Amino acid sequence: MSNQFFGFNFKSEKDRNDFFIALGVIAFFIWLFWRTLFGGSEVNLENVAEAATVDVVSELVDTDGDGIDDTKDLCPETIGTEANNGCPEVEEDSDGDGIVDATDKCPNKRGSRSNGGCPAGDTDADGIPDENDKCPDLAGIKANGGCPADKDKDGIYDKDDKCPALAGPAEAGGCPPDTDGDGVYDPVDNCPEHKGSSELYGCPPDSDNDGFHDGKDKCITVPGGEDSKDGCPIDTDKDGVPDKIDECPKVMGPAANKGCPKQVTKEVKEKLAAAVKNIQFKSSSDQLLSSSFNSLNEVVTYMNQDKELKLRIEGHTDSTGDAAKNLKLSQDRANACKKYLVSKNVDAKRILATGFGQTKPIGDNTTAEGRKQNRRVVFDLSY
Repeated sequence: MSNQFFGFNFKSEKDRNDFFIALGVIAFFIWLFWRTLFGGSEVNLENVAEAATVDVVSELVDTDGDGIDDTKDLCPETIGTEANNGCPEVEEDSDGDGIVDATDKCPNKRGSRSNGGCPAGDTDADGIPDENDKCPDLAGIKANGGCPADKDKDGIYDKDDKCPALAGPAEAGGCPPDTDGDGVYDPVDNCPEHKGSSELYGCPPDSDNDGFHDGKDKCITVPGGEDSKDGCPIDTDKDGVPDKIDECPKVMGPAANKGCPKQVTKEVKEKLAAAVKNIQFKSSSDQLLSSSFNSLNEVVTYMNQDKELKLRIEGHTDSTGDAAKNLKLSQDRANACKKYLVSKNVDAKRILATGFGQTKPIGDNTTAEGRKQNRRVVFDLSY
């Protein structure tokens, strides 16, 4: 409908309608005035009002057909109510599941349309609706999303896990490895490479109670001590005698001698000294006299009785004659003694023969007695 009327331009249909209503009212009063002045039958006010407004009513627009003129309808294209200004009422959905409370059988619990707005079933009867259950076919716990418990988080449910408290691969039944095969799994085995018992946390026993279990202790029956690295006592000189009982911890010695080197007894030394005094040579020669053999045989006896004994033989001369010749003579005489002992089955490696010539006198070379003392061989036994 045009918004123009005999030169009048209306901004909107409402302005045009208001104009016609006002025009109708004016016409009514003119007619009523005329009727009063010039007489006539009774005036039917209802007919007059209807006549005045018929053109206006015929001009109302209601696009959505809800009986509310579009000019007053806030939702002109959607059927609504007058109380809601032409818009539809907003229906409440308390549980936010997309199903309005009016048709939701469980308005306070999220559900599905197929289940009337109620939660889906609970297939595994674990109290957790299937739609929220990560394991709808397996009874579980809420803390695990409806799945069975998995205490060690190894992906194997506790009910199927042979070691529910220790993570392990599926191929091992959920158990960790047990390297030493002692039944104590490596994560809780203090000695994973040595068989032990569960009472000892997977370690073997410690027979000597030194803190080194028998699997690592190189001296199982002997305590190692605080500074030990292998369970054995500290043995500085490596003689097999622990320092704590070694009276000579820095010098090798047998246990029988409390870790100290063996010493030739005073008695043996005295007998040997007496014997070697009888060792004699042909004048200015390294040839032994037969009177020397008994003394040398005594030495052989000592050497054969104790295979650990070592012998040092020293040759000495007086200062008579050439010093170089005297040095050679002393060496030859020491060698002659060694040769005799070797001939009696004494190992040559146990004998050291050295000549000193006239360099170590023990007597006065200006006297006959002193020179006699200086012409000598010395035998020294040791270990």
